[in-house]
Amino acid sequence: MPTTTLSVEERSARVSSLLYQVDADVRAKDFSAALEKIRKVYDFDIKNMYARAYEDSIVAMVIETERKKMLKESDTET
Repeated sequence: MPTTTLSVEERSARVSSLLYQVDADVRAKDFSAALEKIRKVYDFDIKNMYARAYEDSIVAMVIETERKKMLKESDTET
């Protein structure tokens, strides 16, 4: 169903459901799935501040995870 035909309540319900799923994905450290769900939130509400905050946090977590991985790899090489 196109997002333009949904009622405000239905959009809110879908956004809320997606954000709960994002939270579960983050807790499971499945950052790519979480980011994909955030993109779906933007289909319903491009300015959603919770999705924006989650996205910023997830990107920071991904960067930190990659940084730790690279440090660990460089430690094993020396």
